Amino acid sequence: MPEFNFGLSSGEAELTMNDGTIYEGKIKLTGAGFKGIMINVETSSGEIIKGRRDNMKAFKIKAPETAVGKLLSVASPNSLKGALNTDYKELLDSEYYYFSRLLNKKGKPGFYQLINPGFDSKIQVYSDPNAKETKGGQLTGGLVGGEAKSYYFAKGSSTTNFVEKKKYKKSFTTLYDGCSVMESMFPDRKWSNVALHVYYYDQNCN
Repeated sequence: MPEFNFGLSSGEAELTMNDGTIYEGKIKLTGAGFKGIMINVETSSGEIIKGRRDNMKAFKIKAPETAVGKLLSVASPNSLKGALNTDYKELLDSEYYYFSRLLNKKGKPGFYQLINPGFDSKIQVYSDPNAKETKGGQLTGGLVGGEAKSYYFAKGSSTTNFVEKKKYKKSFTTLYDGCSVMESMFPDRKWSNVALHVYYYDQNCN
């Protein structure tokens, strides 16, 4: 998935609050301020629900169905999609943008976008908003291709492993633990194949 552009004030979203309550509604406001991401939705009953870092643990936003939206869904500048071939792209769940509240590398909570929806049952990979990108091609709409140089990895919890390109090979065994075949299958441990590693682990390990 491409990274979501906060500032959107239309569309549909689903908020999951800290107590597990789920609210569905039309987006009235999204933004990213000093206290992090904020999103307001209006439910079918007219109630305005305000989702914030302190009261919400996850949310998802329906991806646009326009021609431009579909183009973006297969050409992300800063997601695992940049590392996937055409066949793997078809495996991604491009219907929603998914966000979870996680602890970043400094131990501070924030919302991060899941970038491997569709093959995330064993390991989840989240975009790093501050990541630099490798060199890539120019894409219509001003998006720059190429993969990010860092991601957050998680396994079903808010605890994450922050992994940079330069440290990926050393982190490989820890990230994909419990599956010894990963080391024999991918002896080079190339960062450029991270999407393949994640997909294989999700489908064949644990």
